[in-house]
Amino acid sequence: MTARKCRLEIREQGWDENVETRYFSLPYNVAEGLEWIYHVLVKSPRNHADKADFIPHEGQLNPITPRIKLGFIGDIMVLNRLDFRIRPEVKDFVGELDFLVGNFEGSLVDDQVKPVFMGQNHDPAILKMLADFFPPEKTVLSCANNHSGDYGWDVFNQSYQRLQDCGFLTLGRRDEPSLLIGGKVNITACTYWSNQPCRFVAGPGELDRCLAGQAEFNILFPHWGYEMQLYPKPRQVDDAQELLQRWDMIVGHHSHCPQPMQSHAFGDHHKLLAYSLGNFCSRDKPTRCHSGIILKLELGPDPAGKWKVGKVQWHFLEVRPVDGLGVELKLSPLDGSANDPVIQ
Repeated sequence: MTARKCRLEIREQGWDENVETRYFSLPYNVAEGLEWIYHVLVKSPRNHADKADFIPHEGQLNPITPRIKLGFIGDIMVLNRLDFRIRPEVKDFVGELDFLVGNFEGSLVDDQVKPVFMGQNHDPAILKMLADFFPPEKTVLSCANNHSGDYGWDVFNQSYQRLQDCGFLTLGRRDEPSLLIGGKVNITACTYWSNQPCRFVAGPGELDRCLAGQAEFNILFPHWGYEMQLYPKPRQVDDAQELLQRWDMIVGHHSHCPQPMQSHAFGDHHKLLAYSLGNFCSRDKPTRCHSGIILKLELGPDPAGKWKVGKVQWHFLEVRPVDGLGVELKLSPLDGSANDPVIQ
């Protein structure tokens, strides 16, 4: 099955040029930062839990003939050579997929760079971990996130090209926001946040231009919402509802912890909305919640020929210490608290 880039013409001059980076930077302005402090650090981690919930771990959203099987993971964070191991059942869960999609947070950095507060600079060793987990030629990595601009255009673009040279499929550069899979399914990446001044990463301002008319099914893969928030704020819920009027499915990331996954009915058509898949891997071990979500689903035409989501399966992911030296990524058991992102 083929996958090809969908390019956008960018008319803005200088979008792909370096801009001086700052040492201390955050994705939020003052008002957003205060809101984040209040809702995440002051209020309960279950704040806004009444606004969104989880669909069952396995189910059929629409009757279809399956044609494409996709999987999704959340933020691929810097490991700093942490001994990060993935249990066989996680690999087995994605083994039959046509493509796996994830968010590559930050950039590959080999040489000395200007220090940046909380900058996400990946060691090249992470490429082997990802390649061992799933074949690079079937792994789609979004490079549109709030850490894409940490070290400027040159470092970002070198990292973007290196991922491609290693066989991975990349998207999220401003002129390459989308990927068309099998001539049928369009995946578009964008970020609502940037820690640094950055014009070279795909943002929400051009989303309407990314809706592929030749595609049968359009997926939005956004970097949005607030970090460490277990449930989306009401404003994000409203934004998601508006976007679902035009997009066939939304799978988000950025929160670093799992957020709800829902099915929304549009007549007899059920659309999937996953607010955030949390982290796939990280050097930080979560203490109060699951690390993330791993999702797989089938796409194809319904009896009338309209492409929809069919079977959906998902699991929480857990990270646990192992051998006193590293950590192990595993599927969370499906018990009575299976739909609560907080670890009991």
